[in-house]
Amino acid sequence: MKTRDQRIRDTFILLADTLVDRFDVIDFLDLPARRCAELTEVDACGLLLADHHDTLTTTTR
Repeated sequence: MKTRDQRIRDTFILLADTLVDRFDVIDFLDLPARRCAELTEVDACGLLLADHHDTLTTTTR
């Protein structure tokens, strides 16, 4: 079984691998939300995003 540090490292590697010319934003945002929920052993978590107008938007998993 992988250690928590290994799982965190693997998550960052996966995130870097998704940053190509044609990546899906929803898949990209789903990955850190899903992994945060797994690593912290909670039922759900989300990301809070701010756009160029400082409008906040949430994405949950």
